[in-house]
Amino acid sequence: MKIKPTIRLIQRLSFSHESGVPISSKYLRENEISRALAYKYVASHWLTKIGKGVYLFGNEKPSNYGVVSAILRDNEFHIGGRHALSLRGNIHYLRANERIDIFGNNPKFKIPLWAKPFNLKYTTKNPFDLSIPDRWFVSKLEDSSYPTLFVSERERAMLELIYGLGSIYAKEEVEQIVETLVGLRSKVIGTLLEHCDSIRTLKQCRFYAQRFDMPWKSVVNEICEGRKIK
Repeated sequence: MKIKPTIRLIQRLSFSHESGVPISSKYLRENEISRALAYKYVASHWLTKIGKGVYLFGNEKPSNYGVVSAILRDNEFHIGGRHALSLRGNIHYLRANERIDIFGNNPKFKIPLWAKPFNLKYTTKNPFDLSIPDRWFVSKLEDSSYPTLFVSERERAMLELIYGLGSIYAKEEVEQIVETLVGLRSKVIGTLLEHCDSIRTLKQCRFYAQRFDMPWKSVVNEICEGRKIK
């Protein structure tokens, strides 16, 4: 039996797609599937519409990281802060339904309605100046079944964590986590701090580096001295 070209198109996409990751109209268009064709796929149960311009394959259910992957695929955002350090292996426990902090530079973006059942928080607040690229020292998570899961590298995640001290993260928790971050790359920390425009974050980073006698404390001290931060 000869398979129709339109069926072959959706089949090929379904074979290469990760289970539980919502599909946007933008992603469908990039794969040669128009809005009209998407409507036909919904009618024939190849796709299930879960929100405005958002679909899942067949009877799939959206997964936690699948929802995040879909958001990160269509936007220059990333997972940062505490959850990034969890995914990088520096925090050896995940709370039940732990919030995932998504960082980006688009002030108009809001977590879409179809993603509301998941514990996600989007923020444009970060300790860095506007000269840095959106995904600077951010990379895809290795050994992940989600190829669009972009996560802060440990040095950036630490500074995002410290920046959120008191407003997003509790003081005791931040101290406990930072104390374990012995093996960070001094050169990367220095590069990031050169573009840190939060004096409070710089001071707090220096405080932790000295308190826990971190191997990278000399880099932090040098940056603070160069910027005459007392």
